[in-house]
Formats: sequence, structure tokens, C-alpha cells
Amino acid sequence: MYGKPGGLLAALLVATAFFAASAYGVEQKSTILTAERIDEPITIDGVASEPAWSRATEFVTLAKDGSIGRVDVSLKALYDEDYIYLFVSWEDPTESVTKNLWTYNGTGWLSSGDEDRLSFIWNIDSSIEGFDIAGCAMLCHGDRMHTNGPEEKGDVWHWKASRTNPAGYLDDQWMDDTIIEDYTREALEAGHHNDEGAAAYRRNINEAGDGPRYFEPDPDDERDAYVLLQSEIDAGEAVELKEGDLEKGMVVPGYIIGEPSGSRADIIGRGVWKDGRWSVEFKRKLKTDHDDDVQFDTARTYRFGIAIMDNTGGFEAFGKGHSFDLGARTLEFGGRGSKEVVQLALIRDYLVSAKAYVNRGESGLALSTISDALTIFNQIRDPM
Repeated sequence: MYGKPGGLLAALLVATAFFAASAYGVEQKSTILTAERIDEPITIDGVASEPAWSRATEFVTLAKDGSIGRVDVSLKALYDEDYIYLFVSWEDPTESVTKNLWTYNGTGWLSSGDEDRLSFIWNIDSSIEGFDIAGCAMLCHGDRMHTNGPEEKGDVWHWKASRTNPAGYLDDQWMDDTIIEDYTREALEAGHHNDEGAAAYRRNINEAGDGPRYFEPDPDDERDAYVLLQSEIDAGEAVELKEGDLEKGMVVPGYIIGEPSGSRADIIGRGVWKDGRWSVEFKRKLKTDHDDDVQFDTARTYRFGIAIMDNTGGFEAFGKGHSFDLGARTLEFGGRGSKEVVQLALIRDYLVSAKAYVNRGESGLALSTISDALTIFNQIRDPM
């Protein structure tokens, strides 16, 4: 059975997640990302060349993976009357953009390869119990991720180097408590859902399901050879693959990239890989009026988790390139979240004390201190 923690178990999971972060040697100087108010336009190109970005306060957090060590992730945030803007960068020695790339071996087609990814999870209306302290750890259940109750919902912003980046978007998705007790791909991803609307990508696959349908006979360069746009098909630059086109060793993109629509197209973004580092710049309206999105009020603070995936994806890839931040971080607008920030710092202090009590074998004092931390957490969650 795939259980859903609640009550004391949820509290213990929160504490365990914090202790795990300490065990990994997390050096977190701050948990706060401050979005600065701007009036100048921002071009979403992955470069962040506008003066506003140089004035923004850099926040560095840690994503951890057992296979590649620590990944320091740099974040900056801006906002104006309508949008929030984020700029995220991290070291990655390889640019991975070949998700399900088709390769012809002389007798048939093989599909292989993956992509680099960046993911944010936002706690919609603080509905996910424990998330505001433990972050993504509250959603991790062995080989799958989901929330822990029918009223809990998370907003997922998913940048994919191969599938969404060429279109200039992030994938807007959401998460709930759906569980399918099986080990199929559908079951493993049962808690993940796409926002309403069309995706920026679809599989480039023939009717037989054993190879690509379209290819570009004369790509401009190697980078162009790894990207197949719907606009190239419409313009006749990419055509249906025929028997006479086959050459041993030829590669064809695994996806057709187009324009997303509806709520799934809420987040405009672009990533650039240069000199061993990804830089991803994106924006979203402060308020979308979609119930599967977090709605930003600049007088409030918001908790989020972050994950980096190096040529892989899915929670089952942890230890194989999937790195996530151990704990939740806080977004505030222009320093307005000072009261809650103080409360969150106090929670952290309580948990540090609880860890010390555990190390000394004083479990009663540890549980009492954890209870104090949860009391403050509940005050933040339910201020009335």
C-alpha cells in the first residue's frame, strides 16, 4: 500500500527532512528569495542583460544528489504590476537536449537520450501540510511523488531543455494525491497532471510506432538537427521520412516542438547553456485565475521547492542526476514578508535545538521542541 502521512507522522517527516538536510551538510545562509519591484521591460532570452537583474539580490540554494554531489543554484527575482520574473542558473558540464532521439542503426530505429530540466513546486494556498518546512520531501514517496490529502495541491513549473525550451516556454503542471498501486509509467506519475491546454511538444513517431515520422533533410547545423519545429513542417523544411531517406547513423529528433496553449502556456521562458552553465529566465502573470496555479499577492510570502535534473527526470532518478533542495524556500516581494520570515527563522532554530536533543538521546525534549515549531508553523498557515 502507498500510504499518506498525517498527524504525528507528518510532523515526524518534517523533522526527519530537516535532520536529513543537516546530515547532507547543507550550508544555507538564507531561505529567502526577494523579488525586487521594477518598472522597466524585461526580455525573456535567458541572458538577463537588463540593469534590473544586476540590482536584484542573488539567492543561492543547494540541490543535493548522491551521484554528483551538491549543485549550487543561483536565483534572482523581479516583479512589476503584472508579472513575476525569475532567473535561475547552475553549473552543468554537459548540455543535454536529446530526449528520445531517434538513431537509425542500419536495420531499425533506436530511441534514446534525455534532457536537462529545472522544476519548481509551489504550495497552492498552503494546502500541502508540512511542505512549508520540508518542501519536496513531503511529496516524495519512494519511486513516485504526490501530495498527502484530497485538499492538497501543488503548482509545478517544469522547464525541459529538449521539449519546452525551443518553444520558449515552461510546462505548467500541477500535483495532487492521486495514487495508482502499480509500477507502470502511468501509475508512477499518477499524482502529476498537466494544466488545461496543448503542450509545447508531441512525439515525432510514425503510425507503426517504430520510428520517426518527420525529418529535416538539410538542417542548418548540429543544433538544428536536434530540434524539429512544427513551423518547419508547415514550411516544408521538414518532410515525412521515406524508405529512400534512410542512412545508417542518421539521427532525428524525438519530438515536434510547437506553440502551447491555454493554462499550460502560462509560463514564458528561455534557457541558454554556455561555458558549462545553464541560465534560465522566465516570467508568469502574478494572477492567472486558474485554480491549478499559485496566485501571487505581493503583500504575502510563498514557499517553494526546487529540483535540478541532469540529463534525466523523475524522482526515481534521485542519485542518478536528480537533485532537489532539502527544505522549502521563501519568496517575498520587496521585503514585505518580514514577519513571516522571522517566524520561519524561529522554526528553524527550534528544529536545530530538536536535533541537538536527539543527538543527546533526549527524545522527550526533542518532541516538545518539534511541537513548538509546528505551533508556529500553524500560526503562519492559519493566521486567524
